[in-house]
Amino acid sequence: MSYLSISNKSILFILATALIIFSMLSIYHMFIMTHLEALNTYSYNLQQSKEIIITKAYILYIRGTIDQGIKNHVDIALRRASEENAALILDVNSPGGFLGDTLDITDMIFRSDIPVIGFASGDSFSGATLILIPTNILAVAPYAHIGDAQPVTIGPTGQIQPITEPKIINPLLKKYEDIASERGRNTSLVKAFIINATVINGVEAVEYHFADLNAVSLNDLINKLYDKRVSIGGRIYVLRISSVEKAPECFTCTVLSL
Repeated sequence: MSYLSISNKSILFILATALIIFSMLSIYHMFIMTHLEALNTYSYNLQQSKEIIITKAYILYIRGTIDQGIKNHVDIALRRASEENAALILDVNSPGGFLGDTLDITDMIFRSDIPVIGFASGDSFSGATLILIPTNILAVAPYAHIGDAQPVTIGPTGQIQPITEPKIINPLLKKYEDIASERGRNTSLVKAFIINATVINGVEAVEYHFADLNAVSLNDLINKLYDKRVSIGGRIYVLRISSVEKAPECFTCTVLSL
């Protein structure tokens, strides 16, 4: 009788202990689930806080020769857009220009802390094509042509001589291939632009994955940009542009371009 009595007590003890452990596990489970939910909510809110809505854009029309005046104007437009948390649209229709100024503009666009949208609204050759490569989003009018980016020199009698010197071509090619790769653009086409002076139209630019989209006008471009996202420095910019203003005027830029 004594043996049976001890066994019963042991069973009751075991059951009571199990019940306590089960209760503790249930409480722990609820604690973990509550904190996981809070963590997920925090992560979602953190992600949302990284998204910056862009409702305004400045537009800078690049016409004529790309030179120091154009370079200074791009710099001013980028600074203004950055100050107002706006995007910058570069509407390009240019035969190209000086290599040094082209390289400087390229660097400014590539390092910009705000979204830069390139729009080849008309034929944009040579340096005009090169400055479009670093833009975050690139649109080309279907009827526009781009390419022909082989550097040249102009002789004393006005003759144009293509530059084939590897010491000049190779660094130029590597720079723009790297930028194109970073922006998800066709690097083989960039090489063809620079080495072979290849020219394509706007439809082909999208088809060959050099440009992101076609647009026939500024309004068409704005509509197609709606809700597109641009990632810069860990921030996500959401384009919902409803207001477009011309970039600030620059008298000295105009004088430099004369």
